[in-house]
Amino acid sequence: MKEEGILSTLAKSMPEVFARSEVSRLTGGTISAGTLANQGKKGPAYSIIAGKAVYRRDDFLAWLSTKTTRSGGSFSVSDDDQ
Repeated sequence: MKEEGILSTLAKSMPEVFARSEVSRLTGGTISAGTLANQGKKGPAYSIIAGKAVYRRDDFLAWLSTKTTRSGGSFSVSDDDQ
């Protein structure tokens, strides 16, 4: 499966706006809320609404596309920036 295919599939299944606490569920357990919290300003742009970090789908996927690498026929998310 191509990287674009993975991101496209995520784009179709994600709501336009979602809370950080939902990221693990929305990405099939690939990325945890803690990983995003640790990224800080190196992570996707977010807003704080009612005390919760909230992401726009497009911002999240744009960030994720910079972290996705191909390894042995599969794709993984890099935590290099931590």
